[in-house]
Amino acid sequence: IKIILKERKISQEQLAKEADISVWTLSKQLNGVYKLNIDVLYALFRLCPDLSADWLLFGKGETTKQ
Repeated sequence: IKIILKERKISQEQLAKEADISVWTLSKQLNGVYKLNIDVLYALFRLCPDLSADWLLFGKGETTKQ
């Protein structure tokens, strides 16, 4: 997720706001301290509608939908 945020120039603040969580909580999730919240994934897909769920969740295929 950090790679996607960097490549698409999306800040942690933007993603946290879209997911309706604090930046602190998001940071803990991205660093593996907390388990990733499904709301973060939904927010990421809203911000990046072309992102492939198969790639993000299972590591299969391309990063974007074909």
